[in-house]
Amino acid sequence: MKKISMTNPTTLKPCPFCGALDERISYYYNNSGQNFDRAYYRKCDQCGIYGPSGKTLEEADEKWNTRILAK
Repeated sequence: MKKISMTNPTTLKPCPFCGALDERISYYYNNSGQNFDRAYYRKCDQCGIYGPSGKTLEEADEKWNTRILAK
């Protein structure tokens, strides 16, 4: 997995585990050499948690911002 830097056009919610704000959340990119294996992740640089993967950066952001409420 490779960390990539880029400006973030999406406003991210804080980390759901430690509350870190979006300047502490990084993109990670995984590609095992096959196009269909490409995935992007958000990772909190403070607590180390990875968010769900997405096929695009935008999808990874959308999934990071999705919160499932406990019942």
